[in-house]
Amino acid sequence: MGLNEGTNATYIGISDGKVSLRVSEGTPGAVQIVNKESGKVSWIKYYRSITGYLTDLANKQDRFNDTMYNWHLTIVDGDDTYILQVRERSGYGRSLMKSLPNVDFTKKITFTPYVKVVDDKKRGTLYLSQDNENVDWYFTREEPHGMPELIQRTDARGNVVYDDSDILNFFLNYVKDVIQPRIREANRKRLGELPQGEPVMDEGDSAAWMEQEHARQVASLKSDKETALSDRSAVRQRFERNQTNSSPSFSDGMPIPDDMPADLPF
Repeated sequence: MGLNEGTNATYIGISDGKVSLRVSEGTPGAVQIVNKESGKVSWIKYYRSITGYLTDLANKQDRFNDTMYNWHLTIVDGDDTYILQVRERSGYGRSLMKSLPNVDFTKKITFTPYVKVVDDKKRGTLYLSQDNENVDWYFTREEPHGMPELIQRTDARGNVVYDDSDILNFFLNYVKDVIQPRIREANRKRLGELPQGEPVMDEGDSAAWMEQEHARQVASLKSDKETALSDRSAVRQRFERNQTNSSPSFSDGMPIPDDMPADLPF
């Protein structure tokens, strides 16, 4: 008997301002990537964005580096489930956390990564949009809403170093206390269910909760076959990378603004 852990979801990541999916050799549009250290060859296909319902959000330790953690976003649309992995300590992770409080979780979200070179350094940002409108940041320097300040120190060599531990802990607690309950409530509301208490499972078991919610969503959506087929077609259409547009834009063609919000200075 084999032991299986996880889900039928497709894992995707973010690389150089694009959504990345590991595929098999020969997949149309795939790019060969060679690991500089191991020499291992893999094939990656890049996309501009991904759209769907955010049905779960969890923070997990990286499988290959136990000092790093990633946000795992479960994105569901029709029969398709993706788990988008976002590095916690990155511009993508910070912009995600700053945007989430302003999201309506009963609606689909488009996640569009973007990278910009500032002072010869790459700055990554993850844009969230709903109803063709960008989701504004809730946590800003002008209105921190309780978010701690970034701690700046000078080391023994005179170099400026930053400590974001307080900010990361703040986001962890905020997700647990505010965002996850809102996502669970939105899942029930979207499925037309009345609140009837928490499911029978250990509190905080987000993986089990996601499995249950996904199964229930699939059952609900299959009741209308035409809608399901339309959704699957939309998944394929929106999961396209625009290679001919000279200026960066969102999946719906809306140009990404040059004056993107200032991120933490590291």
